[in-house]
Amino acid sequence: MLLCLVMSANLALASTAPGIISTVSAIAPATGSPTGGTAVTLTGTGFTGATGVTFRGVAATNLVVVSPTSITATTPAGAVGGASVLVTTPGGVNAANSIFAYAAPALVTAQAVATSTLTANVAVTPFKPVTASGGLGALSYAVSPALPTGLSIASATGLISGTPTVLLAASTFTVTVSDSSPTPQTSFKTFSLAVNAPALTTVQAVPTTNGTAGTLLPSFAPVTASGGLGALSYAVSPALPTGLSIASATGLISGTPTVLLAASTFTVTVSDSSQTPQTSFKTFALTIAIPPAPTVASIVPPLALHSVAPLWRSQALASRGPHVLRSVG
Repeated sequence: MLLCLVMSANLALASTAPGIISTVSAIAPATGSPTGGTAVTLTGTGFTGATGVTFRGVAATNLVVVSPTSITATTPAGAVGGASVLVTTPGGVNAANSIFAYAAPALVTAQAVATSTLTANVAVTPFKPVTASGGLGALSYAVSPALPTGLSIASATGLISGTPTVLLAASTFTVTVSDSSPTPQTSFKTFSLAVNAPALTTVQAVPTTNGTAGTLLPSFAPVTASGGLGALSYAVSPALPTGLSIASATGLISGTPTVLLAASTFTVTVSDSSQTPQTSFKTFALTIAIPPAPTVASIVPPLALHSVAPLWRSQALASRGPHVLRSVG
């Protein structure tokens, strides 16, 4: 009887005796995404019978006790920073540690558009010179130095859009991308941008013009122009005949020529207001003829011969002596 009591007491003590407390010595990988979902392997001792693994007190999922020294699990979401990994076994919970850290994915940028050449005063098709991936939370884009007047970058997307209004020689710009980590990550890439003037073009609008000396010549623009940057100016060579002139702002030729000119070729050159002006030209022919000789169509009033004849006939008869005047006619 006494032996039975001793054995029962020993069994009771054994059933209530504390188990072995686990230890966690390593975890791989040692970092994971704040969004969770990182598959990890814990290495340590005393994992037999483990019932849970937590990261900062939040339970991991997909727990598998591989062996007394190995456990696999999937991390829960957590804020950026260190995390204590605790394993619960029949013997208790291991000591707190900081063997795991939540870290934002690396922020990576790529040059998507190496060079962009735009035309002044022409709206651009929006383009994204630099793309980004990774990082934590929303990304923001900034460019330096400042883009040419009329262009802007969308901070949320990195798209460049607008209508450039100034010229720019090929220049390098840097797009920097930042994430929303507590300590933001940044990454950058460069691209080249140029803004050119619209091409200046001319058209021969009036191939030939004929005028008459001493007669007002109706205004005409022998050459028209389009494109270029800013105000356009017109010039003609060689010099126009005396009395004619060209309006430098419009290209209209007007006036009253005072000299004759055989058919001659003139060149109208148009220039824009670019820093390095563009020019374009076309020719036209001009002739100034002598005025036609006047013609007499009739004499007004007609000569009244019948009223004159009686007078001179009377004078002639009077010179011969006495006579009787008679009207003839």
